[in-house]
Amino acid sequence: MSSLARVTLTVSGVLPAPVDCVWPLVRDFGNIAKWLRRVGSQRVDSELLPGQIASQVGSVRRVLFDLNYTVVEQLEALDDELYILKYKLISHPWNSSPFAGAFLNFVSTIQLKDVTMTNATYFEWHGEFDTDHQSADVMRSDIKRRFEAGFHGLAAAVAESSGAARGLLAPPPAERARVAAAASGNLASAPELSERGGGPPGGGPGGSPGEGPSLPKVLWNRTLRQLSSLPLAICELAVIAVLSSLGTIIEQGKPLEFYMQNYPDGARKVAGFVDWRLIQAAQLDHIYTAGYFLGLLGLLGASLAACTATRQWPAVRVARRWRFAQTPERVYSFGGMQNAVVLPNAEVRGLGRVLQQRGFQVFVRDGALYAFRGLGGKLGPIGVHAAMLAIMAGVAYGGLCGLKGSVMVPEGGDFLLSQVLTPKSALARLPSDSDAMLRVNAFDVKYREDGAVDQFLSDISVLGPRGDELLRKSISVNDPLRFRGVTAYQVDYSMAALTVHAAGSPLQPPDGSPFNLPMASLEGRPGIKGKLWATFVPAEAPAPGRPPRGASVVARDFQTVALYGSDGAFVGVRRPGSGKPIEVDGMSVVVDAIVGSTGLELKSDPGVPFVYAGFAGLMVTTLVSYLSHAQVWALQEGSALHASGRSNRAKIGFADEVEAAYQALPLSLPETEL
Repeated sequence: MSSLARVTLTVSGVLPAPVDCVWPLVRDFGNIAKWLRRVGSQRVDSELLPGQIASQVGSVRRVLFDLNYTVVEQLEALDDELYILKYKLISHPWNSSPFAGAFLNFVSTIQLKDVTMTNATYFEWHGEFDTDHQSADVMRSDIKRRFEAGFHGLAAAVAESSGAARGLLAPPPAERARVAAAASGNLASAPELSERGGGPPGGGPGGSPGEGPSLPKVLWNRTLRQLSSLPLAICELAVIAVLSSLGTIIEQGKPLEFYMQNYPDGARKVAGFVDWRLIQAAQLDHIYTAGYFLGLLGLLGASLAACTATRQWPAVRVARRWRFAQTPERVYSFGGMQNAVVLPNAEVRGLGRVLQQRGFQVFVRDGALYAFRGLGGKLGPIGVHAAMLAIMAGVAYGGLCGLKGSVMVPEGGDFLLSQVLTPKSALARLPSDSDAMLRVNAFDVKYREDGAVDQFLSDISVLGPRGDELLRKSISVNDPLRFRGVTAYQVDYSMAALTVHAAGSPLQPPDGSPFNLPMASLEGRPGIKGKLWATFVPAEAPAPGRPPRGASVVARDFQTVALYGSDGAFVGVRRPGSGKPIEVDGMSVVVDAIVGSTGLELKSDPGVPFVYAGFAGLMVTTLVSYLSHAQVWALQEGSALHASGRSNRAKIGFADEVEAAYQALPLSLPETEL
């Protein structure tokens, strides 16, 4: 089977009538035959299938042609604010007759735009479908012919409508005369169509009147349309979520030896396929700064920006527009029939006062009223996208321009910030105070009554270049030290040395003072589980060819140590600082103290303020997004008042509210200014 070609086409033009006059005809999904009356010599008829609701997303219509064939189409989207109608083809006879070849996946979108300078309507009908390569030109030509017939039919239907002239705000006299003349003339006066989706006359930058948009603009618009796709954004989020999960499971930023030990190759691979080579090759040891992760963040940011520019911001602009209804039909078309009412002996200004008391912004002109409330609900999604962009910008900024490092420092030790902080990329720069020094004054471990560790505490001072103390703080696991953009976290600990008295040992000073023995970590050795440190107290000077003799001291925590003789026999346990001696291999050993080391992780992340601000904005704008955007239209017709309204959320509550507003409206009010 040969591959299929994806065919796209767009027919556009300008209708000499306001958009609020054209849109009711287009949005009436079940009655397309009102304006698509003929295609060439073929007469067109249409109807909704039984049980379908007019102009409701999901409704299905049947379109019949004189050639005794029928197509069935389903409404996929209807936007009364952006004037967009989208539908797809469900069934058709074109796979067999009158055309040969495939005709699949047809979707079509009709969009209207208000040409405010001339009080006209820009009409665009876009279609996409798959077909055989050999049938592409034939099918494209036929669909284009149908779209053009629809444009001309719509122009005729608007011209014949008796409400076309009075259905909108009146344009200037000269323009009104021009529109009336064009609307009452024959179809030959309609502007030429553009197969490539040209805009209103003079619409393209640098273009002449009637010229379509330039190729760069067409490509730009198509790119924005693809980027703003919801399925694409969902896929981007899903991939980012999976990678973030891997970054949580796999330890980040560890040395190569760590991954070689914990993710061995050969038969001991984790889950049968994950080893240190795969982690290094796929950059899983630093996912959040990997190029593909930052690229995904950039792509998601582009999708959010495109959605905001092409969908949300235009929706806000439409919501801010004053749209008066000049006929009762327009009132019910704009607001719908659910909240529609005809109030006898009521005045439009009285309704305006009642709505003002309920928080609506009210506009009245020539007996017509338009009121709205909750514009923030339309701005909220834009704020959500802006907050998400701030979060992603902060993550990318911190990943590219941040610094980090880790160090193990014994009590009394110090180090320069510039010696520990390592840039994450070539874009990172050391902070201005990187010549400062951090000194560990003391390290302590707090234990619970059951002997479990409660908290690690490090008393740290920040010293300037001259040795003056700039800052001092006792930090713990959840309480770091922050100094001019650098944050020091308490993340680990170790044992640096053992302080002892050992009478009989060659290391014991003659004055009887204690001495320190370095302690080595045995963690990860065969047969060793968990943290374990050890040191050796010699009982005699080392001699060639003879094993050393002395006491082995082992510790798992800072509370007790265990001592073993030269033969490996257990001798006893002592608590550091107890002062109690223990005899081992002719020595009298007193354990005075264990000198601890604090494990610090240092970070300089310039993106943190953006991330915090983004999350704060996200919480606020998410709540704002739930505000209802409500609109009310009304028209005075003699002593009767036609009114209707709609809301994008809380529809039941809005219906109760407008009903209460109608009930509160006096039967008669003197005419006063609002």
